[in-house]
Amino acid sequence: MTRDNALAALNEPLYDSKDLAADLAFFCKKLGVSENEFHSYMNEPNRHYTDFANWDGRRKLIKSLQGIYARLRGKNINVYS
Repeated sequence: MTRDNALAALNEPLYDSKDLAADLAFFCKKLGVSENEFHSYMNEPNRHYTDFANWDGRRKLIKSLQGIYARLRGKNINVYS
């Protein structure tokens, strides 16, 4: 395949528009949302997991305490890490 053929193939649509509409409707039905609601979700800005409440700070604290204990006792604690 030449470069020009590859670029031409990349410019072709990957999905037939009828099939895309049918699959989108099926997907929205399974999720229990309307297509407008689905599109509004898709247009939301991307977020990082740290934008939400999580246990990262607690995990960091526990790991530091685990390291202090390991240095004091001379034993490593390997629990789920």
